[in-house]
Amino acid sequence: MKKQGNEQVGATETQMVVSDVKPRWFRSKKVLAVIALLVVIIIVGVVIGLTHHKKPAKPSTKTPVYNQAYFNNDIGAQLSALWVQGKKDQANALLQKSLNEATTKQKKGYLYELQAGEFLTEQNYTDALAAAKNAIAQSSTPNALGLAGQAEQGLGDKAAARNYYQQAMDGYTKSGDEMSAQDYRTLLNQLGT
Repeated sequence: MKKQGNEQVGATETQMVVSDVKPRWFRSKKVLAVIALLVVIIIVGVVIGLTHHKKPAKPSTKTPVYNQAYFNNDIGAQLSALWVQGKKDQANALLQKSLNEATTKQKKGYLYELQAGEFLTEQNYTDALAAAKNAIAQSSTPNALGLAGQAEQGLGDKAAARNYYQQAMDGYTKSGDEMSAQDYRTLLNQLGT
């Protein structure tokens, strides 16, 4: 193909039309690669956006279900804060009100466990034992049994403490809480036989 002026000799009409129609930027392979990359990025972004977009949750029309963890944390946090601040009268009033309003044995048991824990902190072992026994009567949890064991140990009754610790350890082992069970094995070993 020879050039004559602005025309190419021997070129077909289609080649001339195509070469005349292409813009200069379209002829560069680098520019085409960048454009292709941008298109792929946009498509991937749209796909990710569509797959991760969640519809807003509809308001529930169901009656809320009782949440034991919320109850425990809320009441426990309030009582602990009052006890730490030295507001024992307010804490005891809240505890009594909560006990009166508690509708299940688990709630009452938990509240008595909190009370037993506070009495143990104050080294009031007699009241701690009474509260722990109330907790055990409501719902015999390993925690309540352990609190009773601590109170008995504080009162000097190693045999009773050992009995409660053994029951707490067995309860934690049954529930799969091996770390807590190990804590009670350690306490039992410290008490001796």
